[in-house]
Amino acid sequence: MEKEHYLSFLALVSFDRVQIVKLYPEQAPAARFAGARRGDVLYAFCNRHGLYRVKAAALR
Repeated sequence: MEKEHYLSFLALVSFDRVQIVKLYPEQAPAARFAGARRGDVLYAFCNRHGLYRVKAAALR
């Protein structure tokens, strides 16, 4: 990622919890989430393009 264009955070939202990973421009845009299940939703915030939403079934 670059300082001008990067993901600020990733958040996995499930029925009973939210897992958030803060990201910085200097690090790779990757994270591991414990217990991701079908139906969970992943949110990613890009400093240029805003908030993205992806269903967990599409992540595999």
